[in-house]
Amino acid sequence: MVSAVGTGSASLRRFVSPPSGAAAHHVPVWCGEFGAYRLYSNPAMRAQWIRDVRTALERSNIGWAMWEYCGGLGVVIKSGNTAIPDLKIVDALGLHVATRCN
Repeated sequence: MVSAVGTGSASLRRFVSPPSGAAAHHVPVWCGEFGAYRLYSNPAMRAQWIRDVRTALERSNIGWAMWEYCGGLGVVIKSGNTAIPDLKIVDALGLHVATRCN
């Protein structure tokens, strides 16, 4: 687990790089979780960090998963039995909230 990497793109490039030989041997690389804890993060900085990590992973052809859905690191904020999307985080992940389903 990495607790602090920095926010500059050069810092993230060093952090987010596939192991040597992975591509040559057709070994997929996966980042099983990343995020920033909502309760201790400035919302704008949290969204920027998540966007920066996601885009760095994608540039390096590394699959990713956001940790987690509705807790302190989550994509949604739970209010009773309702999950409310955190729109800044949804956007940082390159996702969109559906306004209606057909």
